Amino acid sequence: DMRFAASFGYVIKPLAIAKAHENGIEARVHPALIPETSMLGNVHGVFNAVRVHSHGLGPMLFYGKGAGMMPTAVSVVSDMIELGRNILRGTSGRLPHLAFHPELVSARTHLPNSSSRCPFYLRFSVKDEPGVLAAIAGTLGERGISIRKMVQEDGLAGEPVAVVMLTHEAAEGDVMTALGELDAKSFIVAPTCYLRVEELGG
Repeated sequence: DMRFAASFGYVIKPLAIAKAHENGIEARVHPALIPETSMLGNVHGVFNAVRVHSHGLGPMLFYGKGAGMMPTAVSVVSDMIELGRNILRGTSGRLPHLAFHPELVSARTHLPNSSSRCPFYLRFSVKDEPGVLAAIAGTLGERGISIRKMVQEDGLAGEPVAVVMLTHEAAEGDVMTALGELDAKSFIVAPTCYLRVEELGG
């Protein structure tokens, strides 16, 4: 999957994602394809990054070490300070940050993952026989999922082949339904691999 992602111009990274929408909060944790030329796509090794997009400033990236001797020591000291604050206040729970203003917080609904929309990376393992591509495209199309890019690997005679697709933006619920239908087909020889794509635009 990393090799296929690279051929499309992406890298695969583990992401924790939160997005504010008018009707609630979208929150997810999973690996995803992101553009290899993006700043987030170039975070490697012991480094971690947080990308924040605000109305006033646009995209910002906070970048630094997340592992190693000194970063671990900073985390330990931070935990000790928090424990000291809790002891002084006689509480066993997390105290809010001193800049926290609870009167400004409003309740937000956590939106189901099925309602989130993004492009998808799909890798099918299929029998090399006529009509397979048409059947896959037809099932996806019935759910309103259109194909943006596709590649099929050459395989040995009689052996399964990989068919890899990038879709346009689609609802996750529709993609999961389509994959459930496709994985029940006789020409699919292994569960389909799917990954979400985060374009990180704007």
